[in-house]
Amino acid sequence: MSDPTLDTVAAPGSRAGGALVLQPPPPVQVVSGDEAAGAIPLDPSKQAELRAKAMAFAAELSVLDVNSPAFTEKVNSIATMGEREMRSAASMSNRMLDRPAAALGIAMQMLPA
Repeated sequence: MSDPTLDTVAAPGSRAGGALVLQPPPPVQVVSGDEAAGAIPLDPSKQAELRAKAMAFAAELSVLDVNSPAFTEKVNSIATMGEREMRSAASMSNRMLDRPAAALGIAMQMLPA
C-alpha cells in the first residue's frame, strides 16, 4: 500500500491508492419543540414540581432590580446549575478514557523494536 500524500485528492467514499478516504456523517436532523418536549419522559408529578420551581424562580427574579448584585447572583445561579454534576461526569469519562490509553501504551512497549 502506498503512502498518501497531500497532493493526492480523492472523491469522498473512494480509495485513493488504497488509502481510506473519510466522509463526514450526515447532518443531524432538526427536532421540533413538540418532539423535544416528550423526548425524556417525566412523571407528571415531577413535571408539576419543576414547573412550580421555574415559576417561583421567575417570580423572584422579576421583582429584583436588574442592576442589583442580588439579580446578578440569581442569574449566575442558572449558569452554574448542574456544574458539579457535569464536572463529575467529565471526570468519570476521563478516567474511563485513560484506561485504554494506558493499556495501549503498555502494549506498544511490548512490541519488538
